Order: sequence, then C-alpha cells, then structure tokens
Amino acid sequence: MAITTRYVRVLIFALMTGAASIGLAQVAATSPAPAPITFPKGVRSSNPLAPTPQFAAIASGLYARTIVDTQSAKGDYKIRVWSLSVSPNATTGDVTLPGAAMLSLTAGTIEYVAGDQHGKLQPGDTAAIPEGASLHLINDGARAAVLRAVIVSSR
Repeated sequence: MAITTRYVRVLIFALMTGAASIGLAQVAATSPAPAPITFPKGVRSSNPLAPTPQFAAIASGLYARTIVDTQSAKGDYKIRVWSLSVSPNATTGDVTLPGAAMLSLTAGTIEYVAGDQHGKLQPGDTAAIPEGASLHLINDGARAAVLRAVIVSSR
C-alpha cells in the first residue's frame, strides 16, 4: 500500500510540473519580445542583398553614404550608421552631423577638429563628436581615408 501511494504522489507531482511548464511556455510564446529598434525594408542590415548607396558629398572633400537609418519603436531617437570617405591630401569643409557621433577610422590617417576638440586618428581609433559641433577633417595621405560614423539623435 505504501509503495502504491508513493507512486501516485510521484505521478501527480510529475503531471503538475509538466502542466506548469506547458503554461509557462504558452505565456512565453504569446508575450511579444521587446523591439527597441526597427529596420525598414531595403536597409542593408536587414537585407544583405540591398544595394549599397553611392557616396554623396556632404562637404568639400567629405563624402558619405548611409548604411543604416532607423529609429526606436517609439520614435524618440534615431540611429544612423554612415560610411565616410575623406579625399586624399584634403582638408574638408565644415559639416555638422545630425546628432552626436562616434567616428571610427578604418583606413588612412586623419586629423579632426570638432568644436574645441581636436585629435589624430589611426586605423582602429575612435573619437566622440558632440551633437551640434562643427566638424572638419584633414587627410594628409595620398589615399582616401575611410571612417564609420554612428550617429544618435533625439527628436
């Protein structure tokens, strides 16, 4: 009799545990995952077959193309990722980026002046550019310098 009661208790415990885990799985399956960033169709990050846009001049000697242009689900901030190219042996005209930016140099060597900040970047170096700062870049090299800019702005 004791053995039968023990097996019944184990069976009841197993059934309750299984039912609880099925209930939790259903709740997890119906709860939407948070999506703070949305990528529209045609953006290269969501569709690797989307064509990369051509570079366009944003200042003399400075060219940009958009890699990602998106915003938060609520629309309270935007994130842009640009690829920048600085002409060889050139000092660019002044440009104000559409938000605070992080520049990362991937090829070449440049000097930058952003408001009262200035510095020199080698490949792999980064620089923070404050929102609203006037930026110009100096490339003394014989080849174009290539940068990645991650730009964040609020409404």
